[in-house]
Amino acid sequence: MIFIKKQFYKILLALTILAFVFRLLSSFDLAENYSPVRNPHKQTDTYTYQNFASEIAEGKYDYSKGYYYQPFYYSVFLASIYKLCPDPITGVLIVQAFLGALCVLLTALSFAYLFGRKCAVLAGFFLCFYKMHIFYGSFTLIASLQSFWISLIVFLLVIISKLKENKHLIIYFIILGLCFGAANLTRGNIILLSPVVIYLLVILKKPVKLKILLGLLFFVLFYLPQLPFAWQNYQVHNKWVGPSSAAANVLALGNTPESAPGGKEPGSSGPMEYPLSYTIWTRDAQKTGDEKVSLLRNTWKWFSREPAAYIELKFRIFMLFWNRIEIPNNVSILERDEKIPGRFIHLPLFPFWLIGSLGLAGIILALKNMRKKKAAVLPVFIILLYCASIVIFYMLARFRVPIMPPLCGMAAYFIIKFPGLYRQKEARLFLIGLSILSFVFVCFAYQAYRLGWEARVIKIVRPDGIRIIDEQTHMIKDHGPLAFGGWVPVTTNPIKRIRKVFAIEKQDADRSGTIRLAVLATEGGKITVNNQPYTVQKSNSIQWITIETGISSTGNQAVFDAAISFEGEIYLFQDLQRDYGRTEINSISIDAELVIELLIK
Repeated sequence: MIFIKKQFYKILLALTILAFVFRLLSSFDLAENYSPVRNPHKQTDTYTYQNFASEIAEGKYDYSKGYYYQPFYYSVFLASIYKLCPDPITGVLIVQAFLGALCVLLTALSFAYLFGRKCAVLAGFFLCFYKMHIFYGSFTLIASLQSFWISLIVFLLVIISKLKENKHLIIYFIILGLCFGAANLTRGNIILLSPVVIYLLVILKKPVKLKILLGLLFFVLFYLPQLPFAWQNYQVHNKWVGPSSAAANVLALGNTPESAPGGKEPGSSGPMEYPLSYTIWTRDAQKTGDEKVSLLRNTWKWFSREPAAYIELKFRIFMLFWNRIEIPNNVSILERDEKIPGRFIHLPLFPFWLIGSLGLAGIILALKNMRKKKAAVLPVFIILLYCASIVIFYMLARFRVPIMPPLCGMAAYFIIKFPGLYRQKEARLFLIGLSILSFVFVCFAYQAYRLGWEARVIKIVRPDGIRIIDEQTHMIKDHGPLAFGGWVPVTTNPIKRIRKVFAIEKQDADRSGTIRLAVLATEGGKITVNNQPYTVQKSNSIQWITIETGISSTGNQAVFDAAISFEGEIYLFQDLQRDYGRTEINSISIDAELVIELLIK
């Protein structure tokens, strides 16, 4: 099918209107049936953004505390809606549905310029009905706004790559710089996408002096929207921290020895875990003078000590970025594995496994052909740089939503190119292999690594387990995080004896220690360890009991060896994704590690 120009624009208009109407219907449906839309939990970002926006709109915000989060979303975008709309949440839903529709239009136009009208319509159709792009437009989270910024940035990059007149080039670079600045003010990882502008300048067939001028113009205008917020933070903190002072805290979530690769397991929602190392590192970053240790310095110290362990963590985050699962945080499309209330969002919309598989194949195909059409890889570089910017932090489903417009475009590109390439015998095998590998990687790679390889790799890259050491704490453990970990109850029954070996440094062999043991007792009960009773309270959450007996040390090993008995239905936990061969239950070694910690005094 070949669209004539008039038909093409009618189709784009229809897709844009359809995207707006469907997002609006879905958002109103969720607002009526799912409480976090209007009344989020107080520990979530959704609540924080609503609260800050309300305070700014009413003139009650305390500017003396500066801007902790990236401020554009709540201090400009939301605050403006809160001022103008009698029902602010309804206003937000309408505006974010409109932004979602604009993403569809901008994506279609971008890929029309790059790969033709058929690709454009398919790209717009994919994004119009992509499930998570619709879902996150219903909440006061930055996903919709950031998705719009990235759609606009890709559109501007493509337009600039085709401009001839220098006058128009300068105007578009001004707009591009301001858009980049506003996007970075919305979420600070956008600065890591700026190398694509360098690539754009390289491929432009313009004089070198003009390219240098355009580059300088871009970077000045990039920082211009951020300057008022950065200046306010400078006055508060008496140092230059930029428009947001949360960088250390955000980085610490995905860059400590205890970090999980993602926020929470699918099927759950709410705030993330904050392990001990996160608390220590953020505390160190807030100190002053010689006691201050920045997050980057602590991360570098860990990387220098265990480079392979750090790389392995980032590899898991990378696989999660491209994996079919959706990682919840503040909100989830499933809660306790049950669908949340709502009709439209549970229709058979496009999932990530489909768009991600096709998009990844399209990226590889475009890179293979980049010599023929250099501008065609502009959206590819945006996607890859954005992926890298998330891998540096940690993975959540809402972090992936902003990059879906160009990824939908690359998925459409692969489908459009497939028939013609398949007819070429020399390309057929490559095309089939690429399709299969992309599908397998997106759908199964992380799960295969998690269940089959993670324990073996961790044993190699981190042979001594996790050590968290500072002037107040010396903790050693072999288990991994709860989120995306392998924590399951120990099924051995009865458990009469447990033995856990910890790898310690020789100088710690003479120091005393304390054990913290993870247990679950939904009805409460009592544990007796070496004839010492411990009462366990009734709770549906995991509890930690502190044990002072049964610890001995020799050389570079500390051993917790204890007779144990239970009164009531009480469970211990084992981590199936860790196996150092250092746990025994009833004198039998298990292919896992007990969830237990050693605190050295």
